Amino acid sequence: MGLIFTGNDDFEVAGPKRWHRDGWELDRLVIPWRGSVEDLEDFLDSHPIWEQSDVDTNMYLADYPSDDHKQFPTVSLTYIGKRGGALPPDRTELTSSIQQTSGIAFSDAFILTFGLPPHWTAKITYTSQVTRFTTWSRTPPNFDQITAPVPPDIAPADIASLVVGGVDYSVWIPAQPYYEQIVEWVLQWFQQRTVKYTSYQEVVPGQYYRANVTQQLLLLPVQEEIVSS
Repeated sequence: MGLIFTGNDDFEVAGPKRWHRDGWELDRLVIPWRGSVEDLEDFLDSHPIWEQSDVDTNMYLADYPSDDHKQFPTVSLTYIGKRGGALPPDRTELTSSIQQTSGIAFSDAFILTFGLPPHWTAKITYTSQVTRFTTWSRTPPNFDQITAPVPPDIAPADIASLVVGGVDYSVWIPAQPYYEQIVEWVLQWFQQRTVKYTSYQEVVPGQYYRANVTQQLLLLPVQEEIVSS
């Protein structure tokens, strides 16, 4: 025979409030309540999603998971926000990706010594730096006012391979003593352009916004083809 509980059916706080702090994201505040299962729906209706917490007005109700007790369930009102209102700090992450590009380069006297024609197509495989910047605000973000760090310039050391006429100059032995000079010469026929992507999430409606700025540096050819006269 199952146990039958008697007593006050009203929902009451059933334990201490628990704070879960997060340095880069929003904090969580969990307050357990217990009451009669018959009053559960009325209790939840009295606590609509995104209501402001009485404990800290910077916290807002985001979820209310409950256990499966048949008579007196415990509901954990879970609020998100930032304790005391101080927003998370800005965050910058630096990653990289492998990219490829090709374009026309023109030879000078030095480059001609390698038997290359006056103009030729260079195919470059390189490491592209990517910066991801995250910032929080209490109003919709204005990306024109967000100063995000840009990735560092592409240097000769970032070039993984340089293919001309089917020959990869990064591994061709005769070119090794002059490889860095060759790369520097080739890079003048490419422009470094920063590609910017922006997005934001309204994490708490009208209260907390997370803005993301991703910037990647790419090599783009100055001239893609030779037009015969």
